[in-house]
Amino acid sequence: MADNLLVRVFVTLLLVSSATGLLIHYDDAEDSHTEYPTIDELSTNYGGYVGSEIHFWGEVTAVTENSFTTEYYWLSFEVVNSETEVRIGDTVQVYGTLETDQRISAQNVVRSDPMGREYMFGVSAIAATFTLLVFFRYWEFDRLTLTLRARPEEGKDA
Repeated sequence: MADNLLVRVFVTLLLVSSATGLLIHYDDAEDSHTEYPTIDELSTNYGGYVGSEIHFWGEVTAVTENSFTTEYYWLSFEVVNSETEVRIGDTVQVYGTLETDQRISAQNVVRSDPMGREYMFGVSAIAATFTLLVFFRYWEFDRLTLTLRARPEEGKDA
């Protein structure tokens, strides 16, 4: 029985360390997964990306009649040629062409409804709670063998 427990602990540690290694690798290589320039690339070589396409999420900080300004990490961009109505504080997704003077000629701007994010988290929390309740209604954790097992049906012996 002790050997079985030792094997389970070893396999669990192996799986957790493998998953951790994969997550660290993905984080390290994340910037190479996009076709658009990253914030670091824009900060160090802005002129090299003028004329290229850019895609990012940002918060609107100023609105004028023909444009608006949005923050992308520590950079500010003036977004022009957008038909989308935005207000200060809105979160927007911008896709367009990078121009000189921190300007973007928008090809598409999508305003994100703030309630959509709250709704998503609320529904996810309710679904997770319901899933856990149903799971633990029919399954239980056995501490001696470190396994999950089906709960005995009511009226029947295990």
